[in-house]
Amino acid sequence: MDRDRPCHKAIAQSILRFFEQGLVLDDRATHFIDSTFMTPSGNDIRCLLETECDDRDLLLSVAVVPDNRLRLEAEAILQDSDEKCADAKSVTALMPDRINTAIIFPDSRGKIPCVVPKSVAAGLVLQLCISVKTPPQIWMEVEKKLGADRDLRLATLSMIRNARLPASRERILFVAAFVKMADIRDADTFLDRLGLVLRLAARSPGAGMFDVMAAEKAACMRALRKSKDVEKQLEKNNIETMMLKGKGGLLCVDREELLREIRDIDIVSMTVFGKIPHSANAGSPHDVVYDVSFEKKLDGR
Repeated sequence: MDRDRPCHKAIAQSILRFFEQGLVLDDRATHFIDSTFMTPSGNDIRCLLETECDDRDLLLSVAVVPDNRLRLEAEAILQDSDEKCADAKSVTALMPDRINTAIIFPDSRGKIPCVVPKSVAAGLVLQLCISVKTPPQIWMEVEKKLGADRDLRLATLSMIRNARLPASRERILFVAAFVKMADIRDADTFLDRLGLVLRLAARSPGAGMFDVMAAEKAACMRALRKSKDVEKQLEKNNIETMMLKGKGGLLCVDREELLREIRDIDIVSMTVFGKIPHSANAGSPHDVVYDVSFEKKLDGR
């Protein structure tokens, strides 16, 4: 292990600063802790953290999660290095055996001091995906498209690094083609659509990307139709009756989110393939034709 590489030391220092600032829990992590440990008080949490047991390790695993700031700091360090990646074990080796920090709840329980063992810190290092190399086809398109906007470039590369893309030429070229041809005038919209692209690229490795998007669009359409059916049934039944009939889950559907995802699927598909998937086409054999199409676009042909 090469602990002396500047990027290893820089990432280790960034992680230690992360611990110094405290582990801020979001609503999702807080809900998990409350539902798992029956809404523990601050004193309950302190007692649990002082005991070496599986419950303590579970609590720490929920709290010790890299935030976006740490991911971006790590990405900036990696992009300034020659290899664009680092060895996770070498970074972990630079960490102390015990790290003083605090878990910060968003409610009255406030800030609770704790000690994080090196084994848990090692898990944090792995979550940063610093050992992952961004596929060169994608990296080159990001550099060409976003080279002048450092913040957007780092955010894009960080998302791609943490997406854990499958080692598939088709998926890699799909992501590269999207980056090359996407509209980046609104950074937030671009990153939202990139998130959709990466999420879909990680699915169904044996299927063509056009079919994956068509299937996702079909699923969104089905959920929308079901939510409309539920609305009609609510006119005839109260919520308690709907819950008893097993329809309660559909009451939580975010129709605006579904509509936005359908729109974004269409935009991504038009951007990369030049066509919009019809939900009825999910599973049809379009992948070979469309793969050739976006390879040509990526190569500038």
